[in-house]
Amino acid sequence: MDTIYLTDGTGSLELARVLDERCDRCMAGSRAAKPVNKDPIITVPAITLEGDANGAPHGDGSSYAKKFSGKYSHRVIRGGVGHNLPQEAPEAFAQAVIDVDGF
Repeated sequence: MDTIYLTDGTGSLELARVLDERCDRCMAGSRAAKPVNKDPIITVPAITLEGDANGAPHGDGSSYAKKFSGKYSHRVIRGGVGHNLPQEAPEAFAQAVIDVDGF
């Protein structure tokens, strides 16, 4: 089973870990079950985004940069942008998708 990790710096990796643990319990009796890496290194190109008005607890972008081994960029989106970047800053979000495709 593949796991997709998405993060905007606000704990999405932790949510993915919780979901992986639930999946592990569901598959515990299956011969196909294999251990899930709880702290993966993300090898694909990635851009993480953070709104300057994000009120959710999170670390500075440099605190999780070591989780990425592929080309990586962290962007702070300014202008009172909170946690919901696709809705609050659609242009910056779309540009990040376009840019990471070119990494």
